[in-house]
Amino acid sequence: MLDEHRARFGANGALEPEANVTRIEALLRLGRHDQALGLLDGLALTTAGVGREMLVARAELRAEKGRRAAALNDFNLLLSADAPPDVVSERALYGRATCRRRWATGQGRALTSNSISPDSPQDDSRLRPRGDR
Repeated sequence: MLDEHRARFGANGALEPEANVTRIEALLRLGRHDQALGLLDGLALTTAGVGREMLVARAELRAEKGRRAAALNDFNLLLSADAPPDVVSERALYGRATCRRRWATGQGRALTSNSISPDSPQDDSRLRPRGDR
């Protein structure tokens, strides 16, 4: 259905941003992280609204792929935004700390569901790319 929408209205249609969010959410739920990251990498994301959720998802996926510098940039962007503390900022804080720790210790492991501690932020966020929902 989303592909039909894109074919009919083009990639610059009025509802294309919403279609992208829906497409990315579906890919994350299906565990197709590489495809979700490919779409997220192509988007100019903001630190407001649904952009915050997309940005933290992209940061977590980048960290998962070992792209720690890019992940840290996203986490830092989120944390520098003038937004009240919320689940997204908790995920950003945890992700940034994990990236920094791994970078400092030289560990090659990516940020994955196997490496997330039980005290990491857990919620019903619809954009958690980890398999621990």
